[in-house]
Amino acid sequence: MKKVILGLALILSSNAWSFSFADLAGVYSASPAQNVGMKIENILTVYANGDIELTERSPYGQLNCQGQASWQGTTIVSALDCENGASFTQEVKLGNVNNFDNFEALVYSSLYEMELLMRFKKIK
Repeated sequence: MKKVILGLALILSSNAWSFSFADLAGVYSASPAQNVGMKIENILTVYANGDIELTERSPYGQLNCQGQASWQGTTIVSALDCENGASFTQEVKLGNVNNFDNFEALVYSSLYEMELLMRFKKIK
């Protein structure tokens, strides 16, 4: 009996986090959850098919990017190309997120080669 309960617990825990891009689709504002020494504002649009649009405003100007995302477990990995010729990847770790209306998640960007805790708020 203990083996059956343990087996069911393992199955349920591995399938408990099963979101898709359709669940995440929308427009989000995103900003660092902590002070990074400058103001950074992002508008992120996620489509049900995994397409991504990102606009980032910082003291260095505005960056407009588009790309495609895929799931790697509970992490979204996006390959983005920008109007200024820059290309980079972003990884958004959603393992602890249950509600996509307002959440915080660690985001790694190869553009800055760093990971930040970002605050996301669904605006559309």
